[in-house]
Amino acid sequence: MLQLLNLVLRSRAWQNTLRAAYPDTEVPLVRISCAYIAGMALNGLVPGRGGDAVKAVLARLAIAGSAVATIGATLLVLGLFDVTAGAAGLLVGALAGHGVRVPAPALPFVGALLVGLAVLVLFARRYRSQAAALRARLAHGGAILRTPRRYARSVALPQALAWATRLGVVLALLHAFGIRAGLAQALLVLVVGGLASAVPAPGGGGAQQVAAVYLLAGQATAAQALSFSIGMQVGITLLNLALGCAAAMALFGTVRPRAAAAAFVAAREPA
Repeated sequence: MLQLLNLVLRSRAWQNTLRAAYPDTEVPLVRISCAYIAGMALNGLVPGRGGDAVKAVLARLAIAGSAVATIGATLLVLGLFDVTAGAAGLLVGALAGHGVRVPAPALPFVGALLVGLAVLVLFARRYRSQAAALRARLAHGGAILRTPRRYARSVALPQALAWATRLGVVLALLHAFGIRAGLAQALLVLVVGGLASAVPAPGGGGAQQVAAVYLLAGQATAAQALSFSIGMQVGITLLNLALGCAAAMALFGTVRPRAAAAAFVAAREPA
């Protein structure tokens, strides 16, 4: 129930962000929620959060006259809160005596980042009109940030409540596996687990387990921590997959999963 509530709250926050980007267009909550849940389900299977691209494509189908670039920018707006909340979680953990060492970026990662930035600069100089159009679409996606009170009420608040439900899931599972960890440690497990999802492996598999063993070293054996982490990841992934299949079938109006997948592939026309 807590995981479902988390997805509903995050879907609501995304809908409000999209409504600010497209104030004169209908942004249906049910279809946006289905798009969000279907994308979250794929994030558990596709490395590097590839399900976010699916969210953008499905949302584009739900919003008349929308663009994938603008919708992608709205997802970045949601990501800003997650980054802030994650940093706050690490700070709370450090103040509670459970600091986490964040490794310095590896040289290959820095090199890839610099190459990517260079490509963007060359693209902007070579295709100025296209770059200007892209910037305009991205600016539309961040429209909600220009009204701080509206952002706080309609986006930040639902996301904060969603974080609380996710923390509740972690605490409940820790208790179920007989691990007596405090609130600060549970928050660190949540934050570091989210960071691990960026690892190029489905759902951040492997990295989450290593993080759990490290973070729960004082309260659980390595075997307990591994069991907890694997159980949590598998359980949430399976639940998200079930909800994602139901969302996709509702979105495309079919009770046949194969037909829903075929409809999605057929609908992926260029933005």
